[in-house]
Amino acid sequence: MSKGTIRNLSSLNREIRRLEDAVEKKGEQLEHNMAYLQEHYGRMAMNSVFKRHDAGTDSLKDRIFSAVWENEVVQKGIDSVITHMAEGATTLVDQLLSKLRTKKPD
Repeated sequence: MSKGTIRNLSSLNREIRRLEDAVEKKGEQLEHNMAYLQEHYGRMAMNSVFKRHDAGTDSLKDRIFSAVWENEVVQKGIDSVITHMAEGATTLVDQLLSKLRTKKPD
């Protein structure tokens, strides 16, 4: 939604620039969030699946999950999925930015 009333070509161009800036900021935030997810996915998934009530006592399910989670094949698989997601999101953001920056001839 526009922050002000668009009454002429000049105000339309200002609004377009404002929206392009907003898209760029959102794209940067998305890239930052995907990088964070790639770096912290393991810990986040483990905390989501197994709620840690007492850090001093490991239950059987925690030990089993840790053994599976520390498996190199599992880690590579998760890394490839997250990398694929990040690349897809980056491609989509780039396509969106290029569409917004391409101006139609009058």
